[in-house]
Amino acid sequence: RLTATTGRLWWRSDTGATAPDLDPPVTPRRLLHRRLGALAGTPVDAFVCAIGPTSDTTSYPTSAPGLTFAVEATAAAQSLEQWRAREQLRAWWDAGEDPIALLGAEARRLGMAFWLFGPAVAAAEAVERYTPDGWLLADDTDSSDVRAALPTGVMLAATAGGDPSRIVPTDIDVLVAPADDALTEWAAAAAAVDVAVVAEMDAGDAAVAAERSRANAAASWAAGVDGLCLTGFEHAAHFGDDTVRVLHDLQSPLRLEHLDKRYAAALREPFEIDESTSVAAIDVADDLATAGVRTAQARLVLAVQQVAADDELEVSLNGSRLAAPLSRDQHEVVYDLQDDALPVRGANQLAIACHRPVALAHLPLVLTAAEVDITYHYPDGAWRHPPSFDPRT
Repeated sequence: RLTATTGRLWWRSDTGATAPDLDPPVTPRRLLHRRLGALAGTPVDAFVCAIGPTSDTTSYPTSAPGLTFAVEATAAAQSLEQWRAREQLRAWWDAGEDPIALLGAEARRLGMAFWLFGPAVAAAEAVERYTPDGWLLADDTDSSDVRAALPTGVMLAATAGGDPSRIVPTDIDVLVAPADDALTEWAAAAAAVDVAVVAEMDAGDAAVAAERSRANAAASWAAGVDGLCLTGFEHAAHFGDDTVRVLHDLQSPLRLEHLDKRYAAALREPFEIDESTSVAAIDVADDLATAGVRTAQARLVLAVQQVAADDELEVSLNGSRLAAPLSRDQHEVVYDLQDDALPVRGANQLAIACHRPVALAHLPLVLTAAEVDITYHYPDGAWRHPPSFDPRT
């Protein structure tokens, strides 16, 4: 259901065509390198650019109601990043340079579709100014009103929200749904009305390990989506020197099949552990039963706050009681998963209880993360030096 102007892999930039991590002055050439330089030669099909550095400002002079050109904003900047963005935009426009137009031209030169992201009130004005390939709605405005305002040939995408069982609007081309446990339902609902689904993987402001990104992507492909949208990855120290390689990995469920991954459970907050059994689910897309000898190791990693040496943890996965942990400290407990305890493809039920000494009973024991870490032997997985390896020799 995706076309050349949508694509399977989206890269969404929420900086409003600025480089808020750089002190001004910033040349237009440096902006292009900062926003698009790392994407050249990757399988990214579409570059999605926010129309402004914040939700109520734009990066160009605007007459849209409720929005202000960032350079003309009267309110003081709320952060150093906002101040940098405003000063960069001021310098570029004083020099006659439109940063969104520059990014659009560069994205298309690199073979990507160019989309804009913003509220409905700005759609008609921004589309007329920049002629993007598509518009991603930043609010829950009725999509039919926006569709009527868009020229023929400009695609429309909306962000999923609310009950996944509701009917997906038929006047949109793409539904962008969060990569969480409701993704399968969203994919099914959208497929019923022939709307493409793109799973949004939001890095936020934290570093995202390659193994976690692969796991999120594999779970999203298994849910039946048509593409992935990588949001906020430009803010994170996302892949280090492996950006190009990992982006190639994410584009294909077949390529992901036997690569190292780390799947995380969706935990309620706070997830307190006591003598009664608490249950959480960890969705895994890998089929370890068929992977056979390719699999190097599967481990369950529990991040537990205030775990003491005298705490007796009882942990089981899919009903199989786990043996003593491989390692344990005051922050993390690691279990080896093998034989009957191997994770299965799909939902895996984690059950955990703890018997605390009376002296510690008043202190809460909180599970902050539960992850299944799967590694494969080289050349499928990463190369790992043998135990006897000594780099000095």
